[in-house]
Amino acid sequence: MAPNVIDDRDSSVEFTGGRWDQSWGVKEEYNSTTSLGTEKGMSVTLHFTGKHPNLGDSNIMCINLKSK
Repeated sequence: MAPNVIDDRDSSVEFTGGRWDQSWGVKEEYNSTTSLGTEKGMSVTLHFTGKHPNLGDSNIMCINLKSK
């Protein structure tokens, strides 16, 4: 089964805790989009429902998360 890929602009992704800078046209990023949070306490939540038939609860992998 191929993995599902969700872009940071998808409605299932919720950004909270401050002002997020969101850019378009960053060709190195998936769908050329990027989101940057620079304040302490900011968070991202991915809302989803589902189970993998063989693994039980789904596994989530985030790529390019950076902290300063």
